[in-house]
Amino acid sequence: MIIAYGVAHLLIHLMCNACNKRYLKLDRKKQGEYRASIISPIHAVICVIFAVAAMFYVCGEGQTVFNNEHCLETPRYLHIWALVNSCAYFIADTFNIVIWKGDFDAYDKQMIGHHIIATVTFMGTLAFMNFTVVFGVMLLFVEVSTPYICMRWILYTHK
Repeated sequence: MIIAYGVAHLLIHLMCNACNKRYLKLDRKKQGEYRASIISPIHAVICVIFAVAAMFYVCGEGQTVFNNEHCLETPRYLHIWALVNSCAYFIADTFNIVIWKGDFDAYDKQMIGHHIIATVTFMGTLAFMNFTVVFGVMLLFVEVSTPYICMRWILYTHK
C-alpha cells in the first residue's frame, strides 16, 4: 500500500507536468501540497467506506458495533485492511513532506506529528486485536470532511 500511494504521487506529478500549467508554475513545496490535495481525498473516501462498512455491515444479521458487544470487540479482516491502508497513506504522505517537499513550515511539522502518532497508534491497536482496532476504524469516519478541505485548496490554487 505504501508503494501504491507513492506511485500515485509519481503519476499525479507526471500527469500534472504534462498538462497542468498552474502546477508547473508552483515551487517544489507547493507541488507536494498539490499532489497531497489530490491523494488525500482518495484516502479519505476509502476510509469512510471502510468505517461505514465496519460500523454497520460487517457483523451481519442487523448487528452493528452500536448494538452488539461481540461485534464491537471482534476485529475482522476489514478492520486490518482499513488500518493498513491508513498507515500506508500516512507513511507515504510523510515521505512526500520530508523528501519531496523538503521545506517544513508549522503546518508540515503538525502533519508529520499527526502521521507519526496515528501510525504508531494504529499499529499499537493491532498488537491487542480487540475493540481498539474496531474503534480505530470507526474513527476513520472523521475523514469525511477531507475531500472538501482539499477541494478548497485546489480551487484556491487555480484561482
